[in-house]
Amino acid sequence: MLDNSQQRKEPSMSNNSLLKRIELLIEREILANQTLLVQDLLLKNNPDYFDLIQNYYDESTEAVEEFLLYETDIDSEIWSEIDFFERLDLAQENGFEPQPNEIYEWWLVSDWLAEKLNEFEQPILETDYGIWWGRTTTGQAIKLDWVIQQLVISTDYAKFGNQEQPT
Repeated sequence: MLDNSQQRKEPSMSNNSLLKRIELLIEREILANQTLLVQDLLLKNNPDYFDLIQNYYDESTEAVEEFLLYETDIDSEIWSEIDFFERLDLAQENGFEPQPNEIYEWWLVSDWLAEKLNEFEQPILETDYGIWWGRTTTGQAIKLDWVIQQLVISTDYAKFGNQEQPT
């Protein structure tokens, strides 16, 4: 789970080195867009596959805090002092039901990238046929996705001086 210290700060895309590392990650770790294949798999062949999607429901800090702030009469001073899991319990006691993430695209990804995306609470579908990332944004290049930028920064992906090798 992302905590409050992991605020969404946009990295400077003017940093050429960072941009090259992001592009390298995309080239090496994102294998193919398989949106139609996965949608067909989920909707026509086996609806039980929805149960296999990790992080399908949005239980993020932001979703819980938004619920507590706008959907309950609980004073924010009360819930702002407790840790996330206690906050989640409090929200659930007051009717919080996590909503499914809206997944626009499905990308076949490497095992390594799936593990890292899971750490960032991204939807991941793992079956006997492959591992897919459920991208919750669309309409822009993947290199502009906040999660991809943060993943490259947090892992120091391909940061070896002048060498271009993943970590």
